[in-house]
Amino acid sequence: MNLPSSPSGVSKIKANAIQRFSNLSLATKLMLVICSGIFAIFIFLSALMLLLSHKNNIADQKRQGDEFLKSGLNIVREEMQYISGIADYMGLAQDIQTMITNSNNGKSEITESDTLTAVSSLKYAVSIIVYDKNGQVLDYSSIDGSSGPLDQTISDPLHPLSSIMSEKKSFVWQYIPANEGSFMERDFSPKLCLWKRVQSSKDRKTIGAVAVSVDVRKLLDIGPQLGPVYSSIIIVNEENEEVFNRTSVSLDNDTISRLNNLGSASGTQVTIGNNNYWSFSARIANTDLRLFYLLPFLDFRWDISSFAVYTIVAMALFMSLLIPLFLFISKSITKPLNKLTISMENFAHGDFASRVNFHHHDEVGRLGDVFNTMVEDNQRLINSNYVLKLKEKEAELATLHSQINPHFLYNVVNSIQWLAMKNNDQEVAGLIYSFGRIFQSILGTKQKMSTVRQEVELLHNYLKLQKQCYGNHFDYKISVENGVGEIYIPKLSLQPLVENSIAHGVHGAQSRQEKIKIRVNIYLSPDGKMINLEVFDNGPGIKPDILALLPDKLPSPGLGEKSQGNRLAMKNISERLKHTYNGQHTFTIESIPYEKTLVKIVIPVIYTDELANGSGFAENV
Repeated sequence: MNLPSSPSGVSKIKANAIQRFSNLSLATKLMLVICSGIFAIFIFLSALMLLLSHKNNIADQKRQGDEFLKSGLNIVREEMQYISGIADYMGLAQDIQTMITNSNNGKSEITESDTLTAVSSLKYAVSIIVYDKNGQVLDYSSIDGSSGPLDQTISDPLHPLSSIMSEKKSFVWQYIPANEGSFMERDFSPKLCLWKRVQSSKDRKTIGAVAVSVDVRKLLDIGPQLGPVYSSIIIVNEENEEVFNRTSVSLDNDTISRLNNLGSASGTQVTIGNNNYWSFSARIANTDLRLFYLLPFLDFRWDISSFAVYTIVAMALFMSLLIPLFLFISKSITKPLNKLTISMENFAHGDFASRVNFHHHDEVGRLGDVFNTMVEDNQRLINSNYVLKLKEKEAELATLHSQINPHFLYNVVNSIQWLAMKNNDQEVAGLIYSFGRIFQSILGTKQKMSTVRQEVELLHNYLKLQKQCYGNHFDYKISVENGVGEIYIPKLSLQPLVENSIAHGVHGAQSRQEKIKIRVNIYLSPDGKMINLEVFDNGPGIKPDILALLPDKLPSPGLGEKSQGNRLAMKNISERLKHTYNGQHTFTIESIPYEKTLVKIVIPVIYTDELANGSGFAENV
């Protein structure tokens, strides 16, 4: 017996399918996704268009049926209002009032009514009959050849005259079939008859009635302007009798009964014979008649306007779905490429630990593996060459340092100074003293930190020597805020910057015959937690391509390449700051040729020499 797949089995199948798809080539992925998306979209749009078209078709048919039904009702209402107007006119005519009053008073002499003759000449009402209060016929007219109007019995409570004479109603509409036998002896036309009371013009009491009728076969026969309404309307009464029908639909009593049972529901499907119709119906006010509009049911149909609308909607919907799909596809394909690009850029900018991690093995995944291998090989090369070269340089410097006896050098410098003073050469003696102090500051201690006071003293001695060399080609000013002298800063963090200003600035000043201004500013931040070190000059500045790489992006000298101390001074300072303060510092450089070159270092304030041995700066300092 085959057991259903377990959830874990389904998950494995799904995972395998995803893995296989991920391992496909990019071209295959793109083709499969786009083709599948387009196919799914077109299937969806086709189904949606068919559904919307069908619903719109039904809505159009119902809207058309409601409009035609209203048109038919309006026409019937206008005809009934016209007949009611004739009845009102007859009831107010003086000769009709006199005729009825004489009959009610027992006078046997009844004169012919001129009003009845005038109205009959209009050839609209098929018959007009005048009754007294007892239902006796006093006068009539007929234009269809019907004759012999019959007296009516008002004692029958169901008869319209009974309701009128008892003043329960002022008028009653009644459908009277042809040759019905109770209205006229010879009656050739099916009639819609309005029974209307006649009130005395003196005391407004009911004195009689008039019956004005119209041939129902001509009720809606008002010309071609009615269009399809005329040929689609049926009128029936509550006795399930067909009153008016100019359609091709044949109705029997059962069918009429089914239509009447629908009530006033509009837009209902009915089956008559072998055909389906939309049935729209409404009761004709103040009558027992109901008007139906039968519209052949069309299950599906197209027209040019609907097709155009659907086409535009489909295109818009297709584009709105396709664009996000293409964006998703593009993102899924380019995301690993962007990731690889960022890693390569980081590597190019000095991040030799940059790696990419792809879980699939398509072209991009294999390219990422190659990149990772290249980075690892490069890292090994750096470790085996560059680090070795640095160690060799450090060993060389240590050897040189150990070979020179600082005390011997100090004694030599002091001897030269005393010799200059013995010969009264105070200027040379001062220079020798400054040189000795510089020599002592650089070689006299192995500590990596010194105080602001010590660094400023070094600057004064160094600038005094440089001033002797370059004369009036530059001047300088050192401004130190009170109270910062004992703050510790990295050793030789200012002298290389001033040296750069002199080395590059004085050369440019000599060519332009201008004097270079060098300013050194040392001050605390407003909160007292940071100290600012600024070196300013108005020399030729730094070239934009070099400025973009400063302070720490200049490439290190390769094997066999001659080191340029001035060019790499800022990089060395930047590396020392990073190592000392763990990133809790800023090192910025601005340069506008012959206007300003400003190097600014902002570091945390330290009043102890706990970092003098280079132990590093804690992250929470």
